Amino acid sequence: KGYGVGTTLPAPNSTTVSGYTDCKGHGFEPWPVRNAELSKASSANLATATWDSLNTYYAHLEQRVGLCDSVRTAQRFGMRQANGRPLQQVPAQVLGTGDIDVTHLAAAYAAFADHGRYCTPIAINDVTDASGKKIDVPKAECGRAVDTGVADEVTRILQGVLTKGTGRGMGIGRPAAAKTGTCEGFSCAAFAGYTPGLAAAVWYGDPAAPFGDPSPGVFGADVGPIWRASMEGALRDTAPAPFN
Repeated sequence: KGYGVGTTLPAPNSTTVSGYTDCKGHGFEPWPVRNAELSKASSANLATATWDSLNTYYAHLEQRVGLCDSVRTAQRFGMRQANGRPLQQVPAQVLGTGDIDVTHLAAAYAAFADHGRYCTPIAINDVTDASGKKIDVPKAECGRAVDTGVADEVTRILQGVLTKGTGRGMGIGRPAAAKTGTCEGFSCAAFAGYTPGLAAAVWYGDPAAPFGDPSPGVFGADVGPIWRASMEGALRDTAPAPFN
């Protein structure tokens, strides 16, 4: 839509944004939204808002880009509800309210590693029946989800999450990019990221956390060590490669 990385938008700790319409032209009530963590910033650009997980910035950005186009872009990266149904076209989808399963979340991040080319994840390598005969399994379907330049810019920004953002300290000693995610009410968290050759996503839920109280709950950064340990183990015998 022409909004560059330096686009500055409001990013207060809480705000109300209006003017959303779905793909059928239906409007929504004004959306009250707040950040998971308190921030001193009243505005941000696309990079700093991503590094600091500023929900309010993305609420304003989605309103300008358009809810319909935002959902359609997510769907090109395989995003759908875990029950197979399409994403709900609601403003909060930009913050990850679509009940996505972690396999497809990892596959979406892999598409950024592959410069915007998305492939459907296939969890089965092969199947053999009782007589030893191989049974055909689905093959991955691949296609361009977004322009290469846009995908590579996303990677550049997400690399900063591990060095100066909410995932600071979760680096794995080689080029990597990632994003944290904190659920509503601090009841669960996600951490997803990738290198040029491997993508992974972690989800953790804390059903005992009192809804809305961050003290016993979890933030996205809290599950970063699981992602880091998994990636380090999986990549231990491989040479680091740059994003290019």
